[in-house]
Parts: sequence; structure tokens; C-alpha cells
Amino acid sequence: KAPRRSRDIIYSMRRRAPKSRFVLWAEAKYYENQRLHQQAAQTYGKLADSYETEGYGYYNGAVTRNKQAHAHIKAKEGAFAESACKRLFERYSGGGGDKRVAAIVKDTEKLLERLSK
Repeated sequence: KAPRRSRDIIYSMRRRAPKSRFVLWAEAKYYENQRLHQQAAQTYGKLADSYETEGYGYYNGAVTRNKQAHAHIKAKEGAFAESACKRLFERYSGGGGDKRVAAIVKDTEKLLERLSK
């Protein structure tokens, strides 16, 4: 309920811990709340990239890549949304035995279908 104060806190935290995923999550949520969809998409992309470099970030990588695609659509950036969807499919197709990831892949398939229309 205090967007300017929230933004200032997030930016201050980012200066102190530039690679912190906790800060990136806060930043992405702030951008979504402010309807700054392009910035939200970019931030979710950074999160996804970060999770995808680690073996234990499988689920969170899928979540953030999917959120990136959705944010690109809200920003009316269809080509970028399509690219994010394809990156998700390359890495997570089949779900890797995780039903939650399989559900995210399915949601992303529907998203890409809507983009194709």
C-alpha cells in the first residue's frame, strides 16, 4: 500500500545483495503490482536464469520462466513470450517426474496456443 516506499526498500536491498533471489522475487512482485509488466518479465527471466544454473532449482525455474512468459503477454510482447515458452519447453518438457512442473508445462502449452491464434 506504499509503492514508493516499497520500491525504495527493494532498490536499497538490491544494492546490498545484487544477486539475491529474495530481492528479485520482491522486485518482480512490485513490478506486477505496479503493472510494469515488461520489468516484471525481465526480473522473472533473471530469476529463471539463476534457478536454471543450479540442480536444486528445477521447480522454481519452471515457475519463474512461466511467470516471465505471462508477464511478456501482459506487456504485449508476444515474441518474447513465445521465446520464454520455448525455453521452458527445452528445459522442462515432460516435467522430469515432478507433477507440479508437468502442470506448469501444460499451462505454458496453453499459453503458447493462445499466442498462435
